[in-house]
Amino acid sequence: MKTIGLKNLELVKEELVKTNVSNARFKKRLNALQMLISGLSKQEITKRLKLGKNTLTKWVKKVNENGIEDLKEKAGRGRVGVLDINQLNMIDESLKKKPQELGILGNKWTGKNLSLYIEREFKVKLRKSRVYEILQKYK
Repeated sequence: MKTIGLKNLELVKEELVKTNVSNARFKKRLNALQMLISGLSKQEITKRLKLGKNTLTKWVKKVNENGIEDLKEKAGRGRVGVLDINQLNMIDESLKKKPQELGILGNKWTGKNLSLYIEREFKVKLRKSRVYEILQKYK
């Protein structure tokens, strides 16, 4: 069985301590490294974290070559948004006004009336969770 090891173990430990993590995927990768440092086998880690058999080896290689930062998600990954930046800017400006000023019922913005506004203006139906994300971000 081939063993995998982290180079600069102390440096990796220091980085793990000072890294503030909010991204769940990054947190999972750091958790795997911590398990490896604590002495768990590759097989045990991949089983516990439900990883593919080569995933942990790839993560260790990335850390050894480029540091912990290389485990973070790269920009541009994920689904492309339905609304473009111009539309989001228009929503931002609209949220500075009362809904009534834009022909929407209500004195304040809610997920429901924002959803109606987006459907009317952009002919786009968004999931409720996405509407609330936009409301939180731009309000």
